[in-house]
Amino acid sequence: MKKVPVIIQLSAFVFLISIGLYVILDAFFRPDRDTTSLTNYGFAIFIGLASVCFGWSRAIKGPQSDIDKIIKTGEEALNAGLIFLAASGLKYLFLNFELLTTIKSIPLLHNTTKSIVNITYMACFAFGYSEGLTVVFKISLIIHQRN
Repeated sequence: MKKVPVIIQLSAFVFLISIGLYVILDAFFRPDRDTTSLTNYGFAIFIGLASVCFGWSRAIKGPQSDIDKIIKTGEEALNAGLIFLAASGLKYLFLNFELLTTIKSIPLLHNTTKSIVNITYMACFAFGYSEGLTVVFKISLIIHQRN
């Protein structure tokens, strides 16, 4: 199998990191923008990858260490999907904060709580995205090593 040049690998890595940074910075500077579709897509993608990894681990014939790596990667994909689901819920809470809370009468508490929800959303997105990138790179490494 022909090896992919390092410059292409590095470019792909920088591109994927840039997408995540863009979404996080966009959420920071334009918090009222609805990005729940991104987190919902992330949830669906990583739950799907987890399912593929678990099915692959049952179908693969090879050393137990390879099977264990695939199962661990599937668990990490499931974790990333659940983190994206939590981020989606937090963004929904942030966007509908006025409808869902009764602390409007205390502006300082209202604004502080809303900011904490947004920061927690950004942290969940960042953590889920980094976990997702790890999963994608681990899957590609396992495939590359098996060929």
